[in-house]
Amino acid sequence: MSSSRSARAAPGGRSVASGGLSHRLAMAFANLMVDQSLTSESDYPYEPFTAEMQQSTRLTRRSFCDAVGLEPSPQIEMHPATDFFKWTDDPEPEDTEMAQVYALLWKMMRGTLKGLTLVRARGEDVVQVPVFLFGRLEDGTLVGLRSISIET
Repeated sequence: MSSSRSARAAPGGRSVASGGLSHRLAMAFANLMVDQSLTSESDYPYEPFTAEMQQSTRLTRRSFCDAVGLEPSPQIEMHPATDFFKWTDDPEPEDTEMAQVYALLWKMMRGTLKGLTLVRARGEDVVQVPVFLFGRLEDGTLVGLRSISIET
């Protein structure tokens, strides 16, 4: 089995790994979320997301930005992912099927990753805000989904 990796650009920065276990897991999350989108003024789809980070590196705003190639900013928000999924506990009747998909994503992420986090990479005059929903593998790698939120 080859350990070579290809790469593609992350929003706002560096390449993210597109091979190996982390990529396969991110793809599984993205496949589950086909036909789902991050709700904002314009609905952008979810894409797989991975970024290398050492297991010993503490996840902070700066270490996250370094991993994905974003400029650190006090406007970048990091929160536990729990709140992102809360609505699935008691969805509106018209959102029941969507809530089931998100609840399954939550279960899959909790079962495979640690430290589930939601990051909104806000900034001055940034309308297309990169959003990352991810956790960490045992080796420290960040794995999850990314999308764009339109904020005016």
